[in-house]
Amino acid sequence: FISRLYRKTFLFHFRNLRWALGRNNTFLCYQVDREERDSTVFLETRLHAELCFLYWLHDYPLQFPDQHLQITWFISWSPCSDCAQQVAAFLASHSNLSLTIYAARLYYFWNHSYQEGLRALQREGARVEIMCSGPVIPATLR
Repeated sequence: FISRLYRKTFLFHFRNLRWALGRNNTFLCYQVDREERDSTVFLETRLHAELCFLYWLHDYPLQFPDQHLQITWFISWSPCSDCAQQVAAFLASHSNLSLTIYAARLYYFWNHSYQEGLRALQREGARVEIMCSGPVIPATLR
């Protein structure tokens, strides 16, 4: 399913709020930089956004092992502990990937397992940043 994220939807879901009432979905916007071109695909499914991305990307690093991919995510919630662990494992098995995550909000930041999931991402080289002072608006949404 390919669609464009509406500006109003982006601004609502990507605000950095301590109590994010009415924001029960996770949105993941991404950019994949590689030598030839950028790629954008929007998926709608019941899987967590991070896992949808991994399914979409799954075969690419194996098909082109000499090509380095720099992946940037803009995500409305930080990954849950299970997704963070799966993404970390994916990064560990694909040395030609680099991941930067900009999250609007931390998901269950007080929960030790969610903290450990973010640490696992960092151990595998992912850069995890929290957005502040309002949303970061990608050029395509301005």
